Amino acid sequence: MPRSQAAKAPSRRRLGFAAFALVATHAACLTPCPVVAHPLIEEAQAQRDEARFEDALLTLERAASESQLTRGELIELYLQRALVHLALQLTAAMATDLEMLATLDPNYEFGEEVPPPLREAFPRGAQRLSLDVDSSQGEGMLRLRLDVSGLRPDIVKHLELAARIAGTPDFSLADARELELAVAPGQVVEYYAIARGPGDSELATLGSPEAPEQTRVNAPLAATTAQGARPRDEESNDTWLWVTAGVVFAVAGATAAALLLREDARTQLSPPMVVQ
Repeated sequence: MPRSQAAKAPSRRRLGFAAFALVATHAACLTPCPVVAHPLIEEAQAQRDEARFEDALLTLERAASESQLTRGELIELYLQRALVHLALQLTAAMATDLEMLATLDPNYEFGEEVPPPLREAFPRGAQRLSLDVDSSQGEGMLRLRLDVSGLRPDIVKHLELAARIAGTPDFSLADARELELAVAPGQVVEYYAIARGPGDSELATLGSPEAPEQTRVNAPLAATTAQGARPRDEESNDTWLWVTAGVVFAVAGATAAALLLREDARTQLSPPMVVQ
């Protein structure tokens, strides 16, 4: 093959893939598409249809940072961004978008209009984003710790953890993974947690202010005292007291006996002296 033809081959392949991606992304809206409620996402979709891919990415970035999104709108945002990255042959960026989408919905069903390369790259069955709260108890305190798991937990931008004593009106709110609450034995603690993502979208919840999760504060371990009986520690103290007293009396008696024997030896009669 002449050198000029060999040099043109990779360029033709790149152009061919770009043309395929462009046709495929256009085809994604030739058939009926899901209704996109958010105006910025609709604008980005229109820009993608016009092959204005860089503008579409900027518009999607605005949607993620400047507006309020629902969870469904965020899923649509990641799908639109993946389609733009596919058209630009940015496969690593497309894979990241699909991982974020799978973290929200690991079994997401694409329409037939979505290009096969994107559908095949989707990590179906990935671990969905979820929340879990562990509790630990100290002296007069209950500590709650929030754990986040999923394929891409970095999708979470903000965490809310709230708790209160059951029967009280207000929750104590922490914008962090841990919260401490003053408690007493036997009390019931109610709590909930929310993970929020781009656009302040609600990604995952555990309980809610209206239907919180619950945990009961355990009573501290202590010796129970029946009527007419004494705790074991008091009995132990009395035993040691009697043992100590016995040792003291024994030592004192032995000392006194030794002194008496010594005095008796001194007072014994001496033998008579012979005077010459």
